[in-house]
Amino acid sequence: MGTTGFTKANFDNENGKTFESGIKNDKSQYQMFITQLKSERAMPPKSTDDVTEMATSYKTLWYYTSRKAAKVANDLLELVSLDYDLNQTRCIDITGLCRKFGIEVYKNNNLPESISGRIYAYGTTADLYEGNSVVIINNGNESFEHRRFVSAHELGHFLFDCCGNSKYDSGDLLFDRSYKHPAKQHTSLEEKRADRFAAQLLMPSNQFRLQYVMAAQSEMGKLLGREYVIDYLAKYFQVKASSIERRLFELLEDGGF
Repeated sequence: MGTTGFTKANFDNENGKTFESGIKNDKSQYQMFITQLKSERAMPPKSTDDVTEMATSYKTLWYYTSRKAAKVANDLLELVSLDYDLNQTRCIDITGLCRKFGIEVYKNNNLPESISGRIYAYGTTADLYEGNSVVIINNGNESFEHRRFVSAHELGHFLFDCCGNSKYDSGDLLFDRSYKHPAKQHTSLEEKRADRFAAQLLMPSNQFRLQYVMAAQSEMGKLLGREYVIDYLAKYFQVKASSIERRLFELLEDGGF
C-alpha cells in the first residue's frame, strides 16, 4: 500500500470552496461509464514489448491508442451534454466533471516547478485528503488555463491507466502519475493518450475546426493572421496558446480542416 507523502493542510480546493463530503447529484451514469471501460480490458499479449511487470496477471487497456482515447472523450462529452450540472457553460467545467467521477481537485503552490500536477488514487489517499480516495493536485503557480488541461490529462490517466488496469480494482494499491513540464517530455503511450484525451475533452475537434475557420475568415483574422487566430482560440477554449498549437498539429495529422 502506498502513500502520497503530503498532508491535506498543504492544499487548497481548486475552485476555492471547502469540499463537502458526498456529492448531491447523481453519479450513476459516470460509474456506468467506468464500468463500460473496465469491460473492455484485455490481457496483454506476452510478445508485446510494452508489457510491464505482472502484466500477464492483470487485464488492461493496453491496446487503447491516442485516437481511441479521443473517441472515449467524445463519448464522455455526449454524457456531459445531457448533464444539467455541466452543460450550462460553453467550456466544460473540468473540476465539476472530475467530481462526477469521485475525484477532488486541489492546487498546491509548493509542487516542484517541473511538475504541473499529480493524481493519487486509492492506497492511503483517503486518509490524507478528507476521505477522498482519488485526488488531483495541480501546481498553483501555473495559469488557470494550464491547470484545466492538467486536470483533464490526469482524468485520462485515471480512466485509462487506473480504472483500465484490474490490479487497482481492490483499492489497496496506490495509483499515482505526474504531469511533467514541458509537455515535450510526454513520449510514452500513457502520456500521449492522456494528452489526446484532454485535448479532445477541452477542444472538441468539430467545434475547434468551426471556430478556427470563423476566426481565420473574420476581418481581424485576415488582418492579423495566425497570431490572432491562436489567441482567439486560446480564449475561446480557455487553454494555453501552446495547447492550441499542439491541437492544430493533431488535427492536421488526422486529416486537416
